[in-house]
Amino acid sequence: MGALPNGDITYVRILLLIGIFILAIACINYINLVTARSAQRAKEVGIRKAIGAVRGQLVKQFLTESTITVFASLALALVILFAVLPLPRSYHRNGFVIASFQKPGRDLEHSLCFDDIIDCRTYPALYLSGFQPLKTLRGSLIAGQQGSSLRKALVVFQFTMSSALIAGTLIIATQLDFMKGKSLGFNKDNVLLVPNVRGGIGIETRKGSWDEEVRQLPGVVSIARADGILGSNNSVNGVGYAPANSQISLNFIRIDYDFIPTLEIQLAAGRNFSRDFISDTTAIIINEEAVKQLGLTEPILGKRLAWDDDAGITHDVTIVGVAKDFHFTDLHTAIRPFGFILEVNNGSNFFIRTASSDLERTLGGISGVLEHFQSR
Repeated sequence: MGALPNGDITYVRILLLIGIFILAIACINYINLVTARSAQRAKEVGIRKAIGAVRGQLVKQFLTESTITVFASLALALVILFAVLPLPRSYHRNGFVIASFQKPGRDLEHSLCFDDIIDCRTYPALYLSGFQPLKTLRGSLIAGQQGSSLRKALVVFQFTMSSALIAGTLIIATQLDFMKGKSLGFNKDNVLLVPNVRGGIGIETRKGSWDEEVRQLPGVVSIARADGILGSNNSVNGVGYAPANSQISLNFIRIDYDFIPTLEIQLAAGRNFSRDFISDTTAIIINEEAVKQLGLTEPILGKRLAWDDDAGITHDVTIVGVAKDFHFTDLHTAIRPFGFILEVNNGSNFFIRTASSDLERTLGGISGVLEHFQSR
């Protein structure tokens, strides 16, 4: 029940790229603002050069001013960050933390190297220090003329990136709305997965064992067992239907009687596996996509499919139910044929549906039962 790795490195890279774009836009803003206000500093540069200042001294002065501005901005950003950091706790129990530097010297060195790569201070310093004193003191320097081509190019680049970020934000917002409203075909909310019980936790399932105790806990609605996980792993097997001369690859998992009700998978026709039917040991429930690809026609229930087992021996399985199509992979992938086979004592993955009220207490009770049986 420990925390498992989550997320996708692709999303991290996308967020990093967005951060670089935003930083580039900020740098371009700074360069444009400084160069656009160059006329206000032109006479200062001319006087300083007239009394003996060399260009290197002016460059150092402007770099120092820019550095002070950068660190002042950094300090203000940190104040705002620490002020708003507690806010995500109202949406997420753990909130967010700021990663600490394990090696401050090296991390600071890397930060400064990165700052040198996209250093927005250098061009304004060189630009301002390059004014000719004679022109500036005579007032013949036309504000904004020098470097205007570069500024125009930077503005075009800036607006292009801004438009791309705005468009990306709108697309992502639309995708998030789609994901929130999209039905997966089963209900994963308030379902606790306890994976690989026999191999990982070492608890055999028998009457009077851990799952029986968990069932007695208030807040536990049902417990199901399977040898796979929807959206994570399943088996694939060849299935055929002789009258239509069709053969498909069927994704499937072996489940118990309570799996379909626990995951709240809807049936389009037929029934769930039942303890009242001994023949269900050779039964199968398939989804609508499997019905379509196999070319089955009504009445679908009761039809027999040729099942190729691991030993290469074919035996018949009888369709007792048709599940509505559901997503057992990500939403980028089209729904493929899927089936359920009944094997009550086979699976090592347990699915515990809990009530939404007092969830923390229920999870604590389940953890206590598991720890108790582990210590035996």
